Amino acid sequence: MADHLHRRSVARLSNEYVACLLCEAVAETRLDILDFAIVIVVAASNVSHLKGTAAALEHAHGSDAGVPADLMVPVTLLGIAESLKLPLEVARERMGSLVARGILVAAGSDGFIMGTPVTSSDVAARLAEKNIAMARRFVRQVAEAGVG
Repeated sequence: MADHLHRRSVARLSNEYVACLLCEAVAETRLDILDFAIVIVVAASNVSHLKGTAAALEHAHGSDAGVPADLMVPVTLLGIAESLKLPLEVARERMGSLVARGILVAAGSDGFIMGTPVTSSDVAARLAEKNIAMARRFVRQVAEAGVG
Protein backbone atom coordinates (compact mmCIF):
# COMPACT_ATOMS: atom_id res chain seq x y z
CA MET A 1 0.00 0.00 0.00
CA ALA A 2 1.34 3.44 -0.87
CA ASP A 3 2.61 5.66 1.92
CA HIS A 4 -0.07 8.32 1.31
CA LEU A 5 -2.76 5.66 1.73
CA HIS A 6 -1.22 4.62 5.04
CA ARG A 7 -1.28 8.22 6.23
CA ARG A 8 -4.88 8.59 5.11
CA SER A 9 -5.87 5.38 6.94
CA VAL A 10 -4.13 6.47 10.13
CA ALA A 11 -5.71 9.93 9.92
CA ARG A 12 -9.20 8.47 9.48
CA LEU A 13 -8.73 5.95 12.28
CA SER A 14 -7.25 8.60 14.59
CA ASN A 15 -10.17 10.94 13.97
CA GLU A 16 -12.61 8.12 14.66
CA TYR A 17 -10.82 7.21 17.90
CA VAL A 18 -10.78 10.81 19.18
CA ALA A 19 -14.42 11.42 18.21
CA CYS A 20 -15.56 8.21 19.93
CA LEU A 21 -13.57 9.02 23.07
CA LEU A 22 -15.01 12.54 23.19
CA CYS A 23 -18.57 11.26 22.73
CA GLU A 24 -18.11 8.73 25.53
CA ALA A 25 -16.68 11.36 27.87
CA VAL A 26 -19.48 13.84 27.16
CA ALA A 27 -22.10 11.12 27.70
CA GLU A 28 -20.52 9.91 30.96
CA THR A 29 -20.12 13.39 32.47
CA ARG A 30 -23.52 14.62 31.24
CA LEU A 31 -22.03 17.94 30.18
CA ASP A 32 -22.51 19.50 26.80
CA ILE A 33 -19.42 19.54 24.63
CA LEU A 34 -18.47 23.17 25.32
CA ASP A 35 -18.81 22.81 29.10
CA PHE A 36 -16.80 19.59 28.86
CA ALA A 37 -14.05 21.41 26.94
CA ILE A 38 -13.97 24.17 29.56
CA VAL A 39 -13.74 21.64 32.39
CA ILE A 40 -10.89 19.81 30.65
CA VAL A 41 -8.94 23.04 30.13
CA VAL A 42 -9.49 24.17 33.73
CA ALA A 43 -8.52 20.76 35.14
CA ALA A 44 -5.38 20.57 33.01
CA SER A 45 -4.40 24.16 33.77
CA ASN A 46 -4.93 23.71 37.51
CA VAL A 47 -2.34 20.94 37.72
CA SER A 48 0.01 21.62 34.80
CA HIS A 49 2.69 22.85 37.22
CA LEU A 50 2.75 19.44 38.95
CA LYS A 51 4.04 17.42 35.99
CA GLY A 52 6.99 15.32 37.10
CA THR A 53 6.90 16.54 40.69
CA ALA A 54 6.64 14.44 43.82
CA ALA A 55 3.12 15.82 44.37
CA ALA A 56 2.05 14.60 40.92
CA LEU A 57 3.56 11.17 41.49
CA GLU A 58 1.91 10.92 44.90
CA HIS A 59 -1.45 11.86 43.39
CA ALA A 60 -1.05 9.44 40.49
CA HIS A 61 -0.29 6.54 42.78
CA GLY A 62 -2.28 7.66 45.82
CA SER A 63 -5.93 8.04 46.64
CA ASP A 64 -8.84 8.71 44.31
CA ALA A 65 -9.61 11.94 46.15
CA GLY A 66 -8.11 14.11 43.43
CA VAL A 67 -5.60 16.91 43.66
CA PRO A 68 -6.14 19.04 46.79
CA ALA A 69 -7.30 22.60 46.09
CA ASP A 70 -4.20 24.05 47.74
CA LEU A 71 -2.04 22.42 45.04
CA MET A 72 -4.12 23.79 42.17
CA VAL A 73 -3.17 26.95 40.30
CA PRO A 74 -6.28 28.93 39.32
CA VAL A 75 -6.87 29.69 35.65
CA THR A 76 -8.38 33.00 34.61
CA LEU A 77 -11.53 33.59 32.62
CA LEU A 78 -9.45 35.28 29.94
CA GLY A 79 -7.10 32.28 29.86
CA ILE A 80 -10.03 29.92 29.25
CA ALA A 81 -11.54 32.17 26.59
CA GLU A 82 -8.23 32.48 24.75
CA SER A 83 -7.39 28.80 25.07
CA LEU A 84 -10.71 27.71 23.54
CA LYS A 85 -11.01 30.68 21.15
CA LEU A 86 -14.28 31.74 22.77
CA PRO A 87 -15.75 35.22 22.99
CA LEU A 88 -15.17 36.50 26.52
CA GLU A 89 -18.91 36.82 27.21
CA VAL A 90 -19.57 33.20 26.20
CA ALA A 91 -16.75 32.03 28.47
CA ARG A 92 -18.11 34.19 31.32
CA GLU A 93 -21.63 32.76 30.96
CA ARG A 94 -20.42 29.15 30.77
CA MET A 95 -17.97 29.54 33.67
CA GLY A 96 -20.73 31.14 35.77
CA SER A 97 -23.01 28.19 35.07
CA LEU A 98 -20.27 25.70 35.96
CA VAL A 99 -19.59 27.59 39.21
CA ALA A 100 -23.31 27.64 40.05
CA ARG A 101 -23.40 23.84 39.61
CA GLY A 102 -20.34 23.37 41.84
CA ILE A 103 -18.24 21.91 39.04
CA LEU A 104 -15.85 24.87 39.18
CA VAL A 105 -14.99 27.14 42.11
CA ALA A 106 -14.08 30.80 41.88
CA ALA A 107 -10.61 31.09 43.43
CA GLY A 108 -9.92 34.63 44.43
CA SER A 109 -10.95 37.51 42.24
CA ASP A 110 -9.57 36.31 38.96
CA GLY A 111 -9.34 32.55 38.74
CA PHE A 112 -11.11 29.22 38.77
CA ILE A 113 -10.26 25.75 40.02
CA MET A 114 -12.06 22.44 39.82
CA GLY A 115 -14.82 22.02 42.36
CA THR A 116 -16.59 18.76 42.90
CA PRO A 117 -15.05 16.49 40.30
CA VAL A 118 -17.31 15.90 37.33
CA THR A 119 -15.70 12.52 36.95
CA SER A 120 -16.20 10.53 40.11
CA SER A 121 -14.00 7.49 40.63
CA ASP A 122 -16.71 5.32 39.05
CA VAL A 123 -17.09 7.55 36.00
CA ALA A 124 -13.31 7.85 35.60
CA ALA A 125 -12.96 4.06 35.86
CA ARG A 126 -15.65 3.49 33.22
CA LEU A 127 -14.04 6.04 30.91
CA ALA A 128 -10.62 4.45 31.42
CA GLU A 129 -12.00 1.02 30.51
CA LYS A 130 -13.71 2.41 27.41
CA ASN A 131 -10.53 4.23 26.43
CA ILE A 132 -8.49 1.04 26.77
CA ALA A 133 -10.96 -0.86 24.58
CA MET A 134 -10.99 1.92 21.96
CA ALA A 135 -7.19 2.21 21.98
CA ARG A 136 -6.85 -1.54 21.45
CA ARG A 137 -9.34 -1.37 18.58
CA PHE A 138 -7.39 1.56 17.07
CA VAL A 139 -4.09 -0.35 17.22
CA ARG A 140 -5.73 -3.44 15.72
CA GLN A 141 -7.31 -1.41 12.90
CA VAL A 142 -4.03 0.34 12.13
CA ALA A 143 -2.31 -3.03 11.89
CA GLU A 144 -5.11 -4.37 9.68
CA ALA A 145 -4.63 -1.36 7.40
CA GLY A 146 -1.04 -2.50 6.91
CA VAL A 147 0.58 0.31 8.88
CA GLY A 148 3.46 -0.42 11.27
